[in-house]
Amino acid sequence: MYKTIESFIKHHGWTKTARIDYIVNNHYVGGKSKDEVKRVSVEEYGIFPNERSFNSTWNFVNKISDSIKWVTF
Repeated sequence: MYKTIESFIKHHGWTKTARIDYIVNNHYVGGKSKDEVKRVSVEEYGIFPNERSFNSTWNFVNKISDSIKWVTF
């Protein structure tokens, strides 16, 4: 269980955590759809290098969403 963003960073590293936190904040907190988040993060800003990387991270976030406690959604 990750009660703080710091504990998550310690376990997963900065790069992966930043991408996961981006999805959590935009989808779960911000209410944006998967397609909206993907369009902005892959096509506009290049946060994810490609759609495959985005989908992999998206699936990981869904898998661990019960363990993410640093935000309320």
